Amino acid sequence: MTTYICPRCLSKFFTAIAGIDLNCPFCGFLIQSEESRSDNRLETRHRISKDCYLMKGGRKVPAHAVDISNNGIGVVSEDTIPFDANDELDLVIEDMWFNSSAQIIWSRKHDAYMFKAGLRFC
Repeated sequence: MTTYICPRCLSKFFTAIAGIDLNCPFCGFLIQSEESRSDNRLETRHRISKDCYLMKGGRKVPAHAVDISNNGIGVVSEDTIPFDANDELDLVIEDMWFNSSAQIIWSRKHDAYMFKAGLRFC
């Protein structure tokens, strides 16, 4: 049995078949398998599911970390991510005692309810 957490709606579900493209049974989002994903990153990303927050200048934005590599992290948030590309901020994942400076590489509205961002560790 393989556990998945949908990157869009963050719902957790299980499947008996791993390594295939499948749709989230809650919101229909297509979750691509590692084999079918064309990714130009040099570092391997690992899926995680951790609450976190982004901080800069007294502003604290709650988010959810969905993937991580040696060089960066992908996050989603129900709140607008009010930072611009190249902004440097602090990323905190409290239950892992993780606190790092990171640079916003990109951020965008993912759908009507969710924002996504890619950060590079500084």
